[in-house]
Amino acid sequence: MNAMAKKFLFWNVNKKNFSDLIVELVKELSIDVIILAEVLQESSSNASGKNAINLPELKTILNNETGKQYISRFRSGQKIVLIDSLENGQNVSTDEDKRLSSCKYNINNEEILVVGVHLRDRYTHDLSDLFDLAGQHREFIDSYKIDKVIAIGDFNMNPYEKGIMGATGFNAIFSKEEIIYNPQRKFGYKNKSFYYNASWDAYKLSSPQGTYYYSDNNSSLNPYWNLLDQVLISSSMMDAYISNSFKIITEISGKELLKDVTSRTTKIKKKVIDNNYSDHLPIVFEVDI
Repeated sequence: MNAMAKKFLFWNVNKKNFSDLIVELVKELSIDVIILAEVLQESSSNASGKNAINLPELKTILNNETGKQYISRFRSGQKIVLIDSLENGQNVSTDEDKRLSSCKYNINNEEILVVGVHLRDRYTHDLSDLFDLAGQHREFIDSYKIDKVIAIGDFNMNPYEKGIMGATGFNAIFSKEEIIYNPQRKFGYKNKSFYYNASWDAYKLSSPQGTYYYSDNNSSLNPYWNLLDQVLISSSMMDAYISNSFKIITEISGKELLKDVTSRTTKIKKKVIDNNYSDHLPIVFEVDI
């Protein structure tokens, strides 16, 4: 079987039930792999009323309305949900604090590990701790000893921050040329293979150039738009990523996920995230597998 483009979707739904929007987005873009974070599942003890998502029902609706056969790969209470229409998948593990959920696939006689990510909140934890923990999460992924890895989710760090780009973190950079020239970075006594961070494609977009908006005038380093939701791909399969396929979704079936705000002083308008939906925007991308 030849490689085919598969479309991935990630959305941190912020403990809200957007089943209808998820279905519409999957139909519009013909999504193959759906990864959701901060999902309240109906079977969970902390789920409340209208905000809880009935995952079996969502899967049934997807199957009926798309013509595909989606499979749920989740355990009740996980922070991350994975639903896909791929074959030969096996839910292999979550890490100890349920920040990563992994599924191993056998595609064209090759093992591929898809990792859903939801790391700790950058606004309630010390950033230096998050950077250190990022390295531990990378070690957990490496422990599977699978060369081909796609890690997608809410990393709660920007692509240029130490936890993502640093050798002691995920070691993910944006230069394919550099990775081809030298697939590993030596830091101290250790060599560590690079990940390719396809999310840098977002900085080519006109607007928005992030998935999370944070307005804090007390910080001298606040970028306002943060690209917290990313996709990192191991160097051995970075060529499978379809160039410029990384997109930030701002509209689903005519529903705007952004809203206008007007400056009190200049009266100039700008777009920010409409928190009536989620406080994060969804991302999509494609890989040939």
